[in-house]
Amino acid sequence: MEFKFKLSVLIMSLSLTACGGSSGNSSNNITTDTSGGSDDSAENADNSSDDANTSIGDVTTTTGNCVTIARPQVGRIEVTFSKGYDDFTPDSYWETKIIAFSDTFSSIESTSRSGSATGKIINQNISTSTHTIANNFIKTTQGKVTGSSITTDETGKESTEKFNNVTVYSPFTRNAIDRVCEGQTWTNDYDATTTSNVENSAPFTSTFHTSQIYTIEAINVKKTVPAGTFNTVQQTLVDGTTIIRMWGDIATGMNIASEYKNNEGEVITYSELISFTP
Repeated sequence: MEFKFKLSVLIMSLSLTACGGSSGNSSNNITTDTSGGSDDSAENADNSSDDANTSIGDVTTTTGNCVTIARPQVGRIEVTFSKGYDDFTPDSYWETKIIAFSDTFSSIESTSRSGSATGKIINQNISTSTHTIANNFIKTTQGKVTGSSITTDETGKESTEKFNNVTVYSPFTRNAIDRVCEGQTWTNDYDATTTSNVENSAPFTSTFHTSQIYTIEAINVKKTVPAGTFNTVQQTLVDGTTIIRMWGDIATGMNIASEYKNNEGEVITYSELISFTP
């Protein structure tokens, strides 16, 4: 569950981002000032004068409070701590590095370390996606995760397993990018077909259908984590009986914090940014 949660957050953090100006220019310098904003204010950034019912891509919003947020900065390294609150989700540290991001492709290198009373696990992955960007939406059609998992049991014995998973989304999965507005909402309805290739095992293919509801709950929300205080966009993803809430920094596009709740409203996992290297 924790690995699926983190992958969902990675997709959201790559998607809920933008650079100022044209969506085709991902090499703009990123401002790292984390000041501004308030916990309960809808006060806007430099583009706050939009009228209500602004058209954002193929979604009509219900408010004029809009902001433009930064796309991922290539080369940046982020360290995140994830706290598990049930018996099945161990605490873990994640270090991610943005390798590439363009209008058609993205790549992230990540290492996670988790442990429990019965051993520890180290995952090292390269995650890539194929997508298009238009009308303030990023539409992903394929994702790939390649890496290895090193498990150490309670006796100290290590075992390594290499894997290569490819997921095709039909027709696509999408998220907002570039310009977002408070109250904006959209749906995802797609089939995901994953082919898993695990070392010393036969390939396995599975398909599942997903219906999701995304909402931009608030903008200019102050969020304090060990890495600092940031001015964020607060977004939620409702997927069946679970809810993922994420806070993304407007100035840098970083995922500052995120939480995963079950259908009873209980927090299963909470993640927050510990440090980052621009």
